[in-house]
Amino acid sequence: MNGLLKKAITFKQVLLSMSAGGLLLVSMQAMPQLCDTSSLASTPTHSFLITAEGTAFDRKTNLEWKVCAEGQTWSSGDCMGSASVHNWQQALDVPKVLNASEGYAEKSDWRLPNIKELATIIEHRCELPAINHSVFFKVMHEDDYANENTDNDREYWSASPTGSLNEASSWLVDFTMGDIESHARTFVRKVRLVRTVPKPD
Repeated sequence: MNGLLKKAITFKQVLLSMSAGGLLLVSMQAMPQLCDTSSLASTPTHSFLITAEGTAFDRKTNLEWKVCAEGQTWSSGDCMGSASVHNWQQALDVPKVLNASEGYAEKSDWRLPNIKELATIIEHRCELPAINHSVFFKVMHEDDYANENTDNDREYWSASPTGSLNEASSWLVDFTMGDIESHARTFVRKVRLVRTVPKPD
């Protein structure tokens, strides 16, 4: 992490302390996503084809993502509403329900990404959040910066268990800083769906 980002995290900690003491007078909306522009982007916008239906095709991985988290609605080029949260088993069932109904963007092969796939959309030169905001919108809300207990606002489940299916935890990505973590499957977290685009013959 470069010096700029270290200073920003220290500033965040000060604001959290002030907020806990009832002294927070600064608008958290003024705190932007932090990116080291001297480094190359790991998820450059030009690598994605964003459709009018609210999907983003990653030319590097051949994966097509829903731009919005589940629970949000794509409207007029933006993600509207609040994302829903699910425990791990519910997260696995979300795409099954979607595909069995009408699907999305005229496609019915959506699924929960595995951890390697989900990690491909981490933007390693950015934090708060560590994702390309020109492709994936509203991953963190402004009040996340003032609340240490909003993990479900910035963490997304993968389909990957940490070991055998009998274990009680699975992998997820925390897009605050781009960390890969294992959490108990009873925790409720957000969901972003993906599909593999078939390669032409």
